[in-house]
Amino acid sequence: MAPSAAIDIPIVHQDTQDQIEVDSSFNSVVDDVFSPLDSLSTSVSSISIADNYFEEQSRGAADLRVKELDLELEAEKYLQAVEEDPLLADCTQDAVTFGQGPDAWLYHPKSGVFDLTRRSNEKVHFPSHTDNMTGLLVDPNRTILVIVDMQNFFINPDCYPHKAGLGAVNPLLRVMEKCRNLGIEVSFLNWVIDEQDMIAMPPAVQRGWSSDRLLSHGVGWNVNLGSELPNGQGRCLWKGSWNAELYSPIKDAARTDDAVFFKNRPSGMWSRDCDMARYLSENNLKTVMFAGVNTDQCVLGTLTDCYSKSYDCIMIRDCVGTATTGLMAQELVEYNVERNYGFVLDSGCVLQARVLCT
Repeated sequence: MAPSAAIDIPIVHQDTQDQIEVDSSFNSVVDDVFSPLDSLSTSVSSISIADNYFEEQSRGAADLRVKELDLELEAEKYLQAVEEDPLLADCTQDAVTFGQGPDAWLYHPKSGVFDLTRRSNEKVHFPSHTDNMTGLLVDPNRTILVIVDMQNFFINPDCYPHKAGLGAVNPLLRVMEKCRNLGIEVSFLNWVIDEQDMIAMPPAVQRGWSSDRLLSHGVGWNVNLGSELPNGQGRCLWKGSWNAELYSPIKDAARTDDAVFFKNRPSGMWSRDCDMARYLSENNLKTVMFAGVNTDQCVLGTLTDCYSKSYDCIMIRDCVGTATTGLMAQELVEYNVERNYGFVLDSGCVLQARVLCT
């Protein structure tokens, strides 16, 4: 029989055994000492989190209370203004509604005022001081004055004898200043073209300017679009030319932050890609005030396109003018704007305007 394999049995000396027992006892003592400390640390951390939470809640409650106080103060201020202003008091009464939802107009029968503010707290009042005009309330932050074609080519005596256009200059200068004081933006819509515009010009627009072919038959201006004007005035309404610039009194009153739109049709709103159309949409504007020339052409064309695109339209009668004579063109436009497309005011209404409440 083969001998059995030897088995090594570890021998634990007594002193090693004693050390193991001591280490075990020490670890037990350490656990007994530090376990409560770990629990305490966790508790302290929890308390800190809770403190931060309640601190944030308290701060939020305080901020909320401040906002509530601000709203209460604003409401108190508004109610005080209502008590002091009969027109605002009338605005708190029942009104006739035109349109639907947040875009609706309100008409206040007692004061005879149309409210175009869409319930904004910021209201500018344009009074009516003639029988055929209506008082208006507008939101200055959503209102813009658009000055159409007040350029050298159309009204400068060196280019064209436009008596009505020149007559609109001084009232318009006063209206521009007043609008700025009321917080209403001022802008310019100018007929300016380049080579690409000439290539894409529709036949109807070209016909209206084709003096060479049609002027002898009583149709058209005395110069073609893009043709060279005398005395170094440049090509007709060409981009960068002197004749396409604003008439100097208007130009001097313009500011660098005024919006300037270019158009290549009688209307500056014929397409959603027009400068003016994009600007009105991007800046959430809703009410458009019109000035400029010619009343029955570019002003009316732009105004009716705005009307069709759901903008509020206001024409300032003594800040527009037309070279059309003998056809009651100005009167017909005023009649149709007032009865159908929007409202007609004069510069006196604008100059008497006031801020009701902000």
